Amino acid sequence: MENCQKKPCIECPFRKESWPGFLGGFSMEETISAALSDGSFQCHMTRSDNDNGYTGKPKECAGRLLFASKTAKMFRDKELEQMRNEVKRINPDYQNEVLGFDFKMHHVKQSHTL
Repeated sequence: MENCQKKPCIECPFRKESWPGFLGGFSMEETISAALSDGSFQCHMTRSDNDNGYTGKPKECAGRLLFASKTAKMFRDKELEQMRNEVKRINPDYQNEVLGFDFKMHHVKQSHTL
């Protein structure tokens, strides 16, 4: 599983504790469409266009794979489906940690200031 993150990263927009509204410069529709597609969805922390200093090969986003599981998405791509099943095995408590059908509601919340 070297092409895939094992756990959602700390900044993953699919985590329940993610910052509401932060989708890495993408729209809600773009993010959901890409996450539920059968194409690659790279972890933003492993992309070379990120300023985090990561120099390795981009990896599949574990949060996206767990989000797909919570929304009953099954991938036609066998490699993606194998990654999804492996990430679920490594993260047995993912149901409590990752957003599913509540993704959109979470990210349209307005932040409040005192």
